[in-house]
Amino acid sequence: MSRSMLTLSASAIALMMAAPVFGQRIHDRSGFWVAGAVSGSSVRINCDLPDCSSDRRTGISGYLQIGGTLSRQTLVGVEASGWRASDAAARREYFAVMAVGYVFPSVAYPFFLKFGLGAGRYGEESSNDISSTGFALQIGTGYDFRLASRIWVGPFVQYISAPDQNAKLDRFPVSSDFSLNVIQAGVKIGRH
Repeated sequence: MSRSMLTLSASAIALMMAAPVFGQRIHDRSGFWVAGAVSGSSVRINCDLPDCSSDRRTGISGYLQIGGTLSRQTLVGVEASGWRASDAAARREYFAVMAVGYVFPSVAYPFFLKFGLGAGRYGEESSNDISSTGFALQIGTGYDFRLASRIWVGPFVQYISAPDQNAKLDRFPVSSDFSLNVIQAGVKIGRH
């Protein structure tokens, strides 16, 4: 191996090892923060309405957030989250607004747990238009890597459960068991 290849290889290894250490520095969380995410997602709908399938459906989702800092280990905010999927049979979407909280168990590492509570609306345009509204719960986890002094990026996974929804079929209320859950996995970016 030539000297230049050895130097280049050693430099690449040093950069790969330094990047996680740089992202794991003690976090100076303070003030307001904003974040957004793009993710793939999977939704399962449970209902007994006509043409209502309980198969899991995949789609694109994401969220926008704004909030404030309670302490170096606790953040609170508001999140608007959405999911959409379309195929030849129907167009489906779910939108939720939630109060969210982030807990960082260690001040030294940017690993977090996320909790949320709010309300959401599901809509489906098909041979029978279906809609539902109701409360939603959220739990998630992730890890933030520092890109710049106030910019963070990292992977996340979260689960949203919307049990006991008020369902409508073709705009008329129906008494039906209707619930859904969303699994999201993606990348978020934020400024803090």
